[in-house]
Amino acid sequence: MTDGVRPRRVLGLDLGTRCGWALATSAEVAGARSGVWNLQEGDHELPGARLLVFTERLEELRPEVVFYEHVSRHVSSRAAHLFGALEGIVHLHCERYGARFLGIPVPTVKKRATGRHMAKKEPVLEAARLAFGRPDLASHDEADALWVLQCGFDVLAFGRGGLEERQLRLHGKTRGGKLTGQPDRRRREWREGRL
Repeated sequence: MTDGVRPRRVLGLDLGTRCGWALATSAEVAGARSGVWNLQEGDHELPGARLLVFTERLEELRPEVVFYEHVSRHVSSRAAHLFGALEGIVHLHCERYGARFLGIPVPTVKKRATGRHMAKKEPVLEAARLAFGRPDLASHDEADALWVLQCGFDVLAFGRGGLEERQLRLHGKTRGGKLTGQPDRRRREWREGRL
């Protein structure tokens, strides 16, 4: 993907055992394909099989830009390990294929959806049904992926002249594809539009 050109395939992800995804091929979330990938451990024969399934799904979609909901606090250590593994696969996939990626903090996604940083799952789902014209939307994982995609479009600034490179300094690109610095500073930079 060349700088200054609008990406044609933008993916929003809600990483987890029920991984919500939303792929847009235009500048609108309402027309995006979306769904949920079941990555629960019992559905796959070997422990690493669900990671292979996730990798295959990413390769099928071939996104040019990936946005994912970045969770900094997990319910359990197992959830944290799975999130870290899925996040690592996203980073690896993007590095391999030259795609850009950015983790969007959970409070940012919730605020974009409902106007509140600490919204529960049901209001986020209801907001997605209304905002994206999908009254039959049943999964909060899919709704989260749609909102992550919407936040991604906000970062990409579609409709205001394309890609704003200063806002899309994805994961630092300064040291091994990872952001450096402290999480609070990164959040502040995100809010101020410097990240």
